[in-house]
Amino acid sequence: MKFITDNLGTPAFYMPTRRRQRSRAPDVVFIQGFGNSPRAMNSVRDHLVGEGLSCEVAPLGGLFGYLQTRGIKTAGRRKEDYLAALPRGHKPWLVAHSIGGIISRWAIQQEGAGRRIRGLITIGTPHKGTPAALAGLAVGLGTFSVAPYQMAPLSPTIRRLNKAPWPQDIPLLSIVSKRDPLCIHPFGLVPFADEKQVRCHVLSGLRHTQMLSDPEVLAMVTAEVRR
Repeated sequence: MKFITDNLGTPAFYMPTRRRQRSRAPDVVFIQGFGNSPRAMNSVRDHLVGEGLSCEVAPLGGLFGYLQTRGIKTAGRRKEDYLAALPRGHKPWLVAHSIGGIISRWAIQQEGAGRRIRGLITIGTPHKGTPAALAGLAVGLGTFSVAPYQMAPLSPTIRRLNKAPWPQDIPLLSIVSKRDPLCIHPFGLVPFADEKQVRCHVLSGLRHTQMLSDPEVLAMVTAEVRR
């Protein structure tokens, strides 16, 4: 049971978000992983709010209106639309979990969202695709979302992103773990990392959703947003 919750999250990860006042100019914008509701990002959100930052989850829709099942391209365009609707000149950080990092990269590299943000932090994001997507297709996840097809290691979507240029003025930090079975850490390493503007940080003992509440990860996210 613990293995499941450490990798797929608790039942709260799949429940609707409670209504609350939305921030019109958030310092940090989140996007959750595949099949998750915005609640999946609550631990990161609560930590950053405690640091005095305003936070919001990009409303991208999906299954039941709140579960992230959009395809990468559709979700990336919706994310760009959301960022474009923020107050003129406002540039938040993006913090994304799992497929949320690939959606964010699509928005930045293909939809022009780089001019609207300060930087991107990904947690457990398979930047080279993931073999777990093939397992998802095997159990039928591809019947209600194209995302598992797009997340396969040799998919045209992943290849296109990794051949596209990355904006030189946008920092990117990829946080991955050697114990993450959904994002095996070599697949989470950014292929164009230069360890200056584009960096990878490899942890040793955390599972896929464990990272979202780990003190070390939360400290790294806070430091990156503050730097």
